[in-house]
Amino acid sequence: MRSSLACLLLALTGCRAAPAARSFEYVERHMGCMARVLVVAPGDASGEASARSAARAAFDELARCDLELSDYLADNGLARLAQHAGDGTWVEVGERAVELARRAQAISAACDGQFDVTIGPLTALWRVARDTGRAPEPAELERARAAVDWRAIEFDGATRLRLARAGMRLDFGGIGKGYAAGRALEVLRAAGRPQALVGLAGDLALGEPPPGEPGWRIDVPGAPGTGVLTLGPCHVSTSSGGGQLARFGGAEHGHILDPRTGASAPSDSTIAVIAADGATADAAATLACSADLRAGLRWAAALGVQLYGCGPDGPLVTHTESMATPEASQATRQEFP
Repeated sequence: MRSSLACLLLALTGCRAAPAARSFEYVERHMGCMARVLVVAPGDASGEASARSAARAAFDELARCDLELSDYLADNGLARLAQHAGDGTWVEVGERAVELARRAQAISAACDGQFDVTIGPLTALWRVARDTGRAPEPAELERARAAVDWRAIEFDGATRLRLARAGMRLDFGGIGKGYAAGRALEVLRAAGRPQALVGLAGDLALGEPPPGEPGWRIDVPGAPGTGVLTLGPCHVSTSSGGGQLARFGGAEHGHILDPRTGASAPSDSTIAVIAADGATADAAATLACSADLRAGLRWAAALGVQLYGCGPDGPLVTHTESMATPEASQATRQEFP
């Protein structure tokens, strides 16, 4: 997910934590953005040391996710996987890449391929287009699109993959940050710090709220009323098709692609998704901002998430299944159009 944290303003003001506890916040650069880890721990020196140690472990997990999931690296497992696409070679990519590929394949099956992490050939083509200022030719798009097929990812145990077609490559950009944030939150829980939050650009993984609080107060685009929801443990992802616009070939082009057509289209809409896990939240937000916005919205809702959006004319949609606290849920129920 490549939208800004400004789309998901963390409203921690007014947190009435118990006197013995306080929030410790740490920031490092991971996965192409500034990663934020917030840990609630006792306010003494021992608590601060515990929070710092837990945050260090969370950042280390983000670094491991970046190593396995990035398609910008020339020497990681994903790069070697692309090099051997179609030749029958099993490639060691790591357990995170395999786990996420399995999850992505399940999401692709649920939405008839509207979301597809084998979109890598199209991603590479449009990156060149952005660099050169020349839109891809129809024949180029067709060749790249022919190498996109989520069904052609094959699995061998917990750490190896192969791609059945020549020219294939994986791009976890529409699902990876949400997944990684969730992994980092699990590390914090395992370290004894369940009251925590992890933020990666437009993706938030929310743990248990601070002591004495009903939940985390999160600014969600398109949410009714003040636009702030009180949320317990869940994952929140935002995406905007117009978040990385480039103008060339006489048109504006967004960074989110339709894997079935290869089309890149700008969007004036910002979508926020609330889900039980980060991979689903991230993928659903990407889906909802795909080139075919209405179809994307419906596929995202079919994944069983809570979905909000806002566009130039105001709120777009709110799905009825709420993961907000009961008080917030009663105020936010609207029908999906």
